[in-house]
Amino acid sequence: MRNAIAEKFAPCMLKDNHQNVLQYRLLSTALEWDELFKTMEDFKMTYEDMIEDYSLNETSLEEVFLSFARKQKEYRMPGKKKKKKKRKLLIMPMIPFFEKW
Repeated sequence: MRNAIAEKFAPCMLKDNHQNVLQYRLLSTALEWDELFKTMEDFKMTYEDMIEDYSLNETSLEEVFLSFARKQKEYRMPGKKKKKKKRKLLIMPMIPFFEKW
C-alpha cells in the first residue's frame, strides 16, 4: 500500500507513522482537491482491510511546531526501536503549506 501511495502522489514523503496513522506530505501543488479525494476513495476501497479513514488538509503552524519537537526528541533518543504490529491505518496526506506565487 505504501508503494502505491508513493507512486500515485509522487513526489511525496512519509512524514509520520504513529499509532495506526500514516501521515504523508505531498510535494506537488499541481493536484486538485477533487482529484485527491477521488484517489483516496479509490485507495480506501482497494485497501479496505487496512484503511479505516483518511483526511486531507493543509499543513498548520501547529504541525510545523510538532515536527520540530519530534526532531529534537529523535536527536536526544537515537537507536530506540519499536515492535511492528498489523493494524488498521488512517492515511492523512498533507498538502504543502507553501504555495507557488
